Amino acid sequence: SAKLAFIEGLVEAGLSRVEITAFVNPRWIPPLADQAEVARGVRRHEGVRYAALVPNVKGYEAAAASGLDEVAIFLAATDGHNQKNINCTTAEALQRYQEVAARANSDGRPFRGYISCALGCPYEGKVAPARVVDVARQLLALGAYEISIGDTIGLGTPRNKVELIRALKGAVPLPALALH
Repeated sequence: SAKLAFIEGLVEAGLSRVEITAFVNPRWIPPLADQAEVARGVRRHEGVRYAALVPNVKGYEAAAASGLDEVAIFLAATDGHNQKNINCTTAEALQRYQEVAARANSDGRPFRGYISCALGCPYEGKVAPARVVDVARQLLALGAYEISIGDTIGLGTPRNKVELIRALKGAVPLPALALH
């Protein structure tokens, strides 16, 4: 009920897109064991899109079965973080997401792509902008309508953020770029 009240507050504040849960394995993230209950319990408002984070096809299917409007897929710009977080390399994660993207595209369900550790990684240190650009291009090629760039561990400075945005500007249309 607290999660549903929070989501309702976000909508009342004027948000038109709200990511309400993540369809991840509850054994790994127990606080999200109520994902389907939250998705079914959300009071729908006209003009508001409700989304969920999905790590794989199973998560996508659960989000679709819950009637969510869109999904988000996620990976880090580095192999080190992906290995620790989603148990695969960046290339393997992108391969996994091909099926999710194909299903979303076939179903007419938009999806957003998140790139974490875009400015630095706890395992690999500084991340080259070219690496982030490469992942962004691949997510766009899969059909992502938006790319969200995350400074996951807080290593961003005005200088390296500007450098990254300049590098992304040639690969990602600015209206399709979000910063987290």
